[in-house]
Order: sequence, then C-alpha cells, then structure tokens
Amino acid sequence: MRLRTTAIRPSVLCGLVLCLCWVAASAQDDYPQTEQKLIITLWKVKREAPNEVTSVLEKNREMVNADLWLQLVDLAAQKYYENPSDAFAFYDIAKQVAVLINSNELLGRTLYDVARSYSGLGGYEKARSAYLESYKAFVAAGLNRDAR
Repeated sequence: MRLRTTAIRPSVLCGLVLCLCWVAASAQDDYPQTEQKLIITLWKVKREAPNEVTSVLEKNREMVNADLWLQLVDLAAQKYYENPSDAFAFYDIAKQVAVLINSNELLGRTLYDVARSYSGLGGYEKARSAYLESYKAFVAAGLNRDAR
C-alpha cells in the first residue's frame, strides 16, 4: 500500500512562515529579552497604563530580582535632579519589584530613599509617611538597626 503525499504550494508555505514569524515577534514584545529592555517597557507602561506595571513584572518574572531593583533605584536617584516626578515613578516601580520578590529589606530601602527625596523637596508630610513605612518594612525584615 502506497501512502499519498500532498505537496504544499509555495505561496501557502510562505504565508505560514510569515504568520509564525509574526506570532514570534508579538510574543517577544511581551517578554523583553534584557533588563534594559524590561526597564524601558516598565517606564512606558508606568506612563501609559500604571495599573499594568505589576502584570509586566509578573510576565517577566525571571528578570525580576535584586539587580533589576538596584537599576531602578539608581535611575530614580539620577532622575531626582532632572525631574523629581520621574524619580518617584522609578521608585514606585522599584517598590513593586521589592514586593514581588518578597524583600522587606529592599522595600524598606526604597521607601527610605523616597522619604529622603520628599524631604529634600520640602514635602515633609509625605517624607514622614514614607519614613514610617520604611520603618515597618525594616522591622518586618528583622533589620532593627535600620529601623531607627
């Protein structure tokens, strides 16, 4: 018994390949390949749809770590002198990273930096609130010396 083989037309094959390439490219947009691309994506999402930042972080869970947090905090410190509102946006993303990786220490450090930033701008009530939140995070992390 002989099996019948069906040849695929070149135009159909080409269409199939293009479709697969489009699907692969679309998937890469949701999953940045480097921390720098992830930071850029997070920045865009923070500005356009702030409630989606956590979703982006969860989709890129393998890159969400203390190194990403450090890059975000460093960017926030740089932006403080250029545009404080941008700095607070980066601090907010860094807070979300700290929460996602379950690090009360990093959360406390972020909130402490936020408090210092508000204090430097004369926002003493916001600074006080952030200091108190950082205190709670440091205590939860067992870092009582940092909680003073």
